[in-house]
Amino acid sequence: SSSRRHQGAGGPSVGAAPDRPPQRGRCARAPAMTHWGAATAAPELAGSGLEPLVLQVNVEGLASPGHDAGERGRTLAEGITALYQKCQFYDVFLVLGSQRFPAHKVALAAISPKLCEQLAEMQSGASAPAAVAQDGSQESQPAQSPSRHPELQLEGISHAEAVRALLDFVYGLGGGAYDVSSDEVNSDVLRLAKNFGLSRLQDCAAAHLLGGLTTDNAILRLATCEEFGLVQHGEKIADALIDCPEALARVAGSADVQRFPALLQGLLLRAANRYKPGAAKPEARGAKRAKLSQEAAVTGGA
Repeated sequence: SSSRRHQGAGGPSVGAAPDRPPQRGRCARAPAMTHWGAATAAPELAGSGLEPLVLQVNVEGLASPGHDAGERGRTLAEGITALYQKCQFYDVFLVLGSQRFPAHKVALAAISPKLCEQLAEMQSGASAPAAVAQDGSQESQPAQSPSRHPELQLEGISHAEAVRALLDFVYGLGGGAYDVSSDEVNSDVLRLAKNFGLSRLQDCAAAHLLGGLTTDNAILRLATCEEFGLVQHGEKIADALIDCPEALARVAGSADVQRFPALLQGLLLRAANRYKPGAAKPEARGAKRAKLSQEAAVTGGA
């Protein structure tokens, strides 16, 4: 036939399995088969029955490629502080007389709601439409550079050091330490803290009044406490003077006390109540308070 003639001439036809017996010692190879579109799952391996081991990976010293050590781990606050220190991307000025202090509106607004309101009013005023004259034409406005930043005037402040103390507080500089060179600067910081509602800055400036107290600055610090409503701090200063009769006598004869006669009157009345007949001495009052506290603790424990 034709198929046999073809086989004899050129071998087996396409698709026909070769008529060859398998060799000894070898397995016969099955013809490869491909099923298009059919997904076959891999056979599941038998589990060993052992619990998985926890592996510890040492990540110390691991760094992302392309970043130096100064950029790793920087927070948003640290980034804004770095921009302030480099004087970059500032968009507002704090103005004290002829001095201007650059800052970032987002930093000021984030730390003080009052500052946020003032900055929002400044921004809305800058974007307000031009005024219209009575004849219907727009009034001419003074030309301003598009890069000009708004300016926040600081009224009632005399010392530039107080503004720097404010900005150090806003940007978290100084490691949280508060340090000013004089009581006058400290009073300006108290004024800024009160105007902008910065209670933590006010606490730092108020604590400064109790440190380094002498007969030379006691009356002025009492006046500062009265001006800013620091009642507890004023009482502590007054008690420190009354506890030392020699210090009280020096203060009563000083030139500063003549400027604040009401303060001297309050000190003398407080001293009279302290040392009137039958009044307990400071040591006795302290012992009495300790005894009352001890009794309260025993009663509460019972």
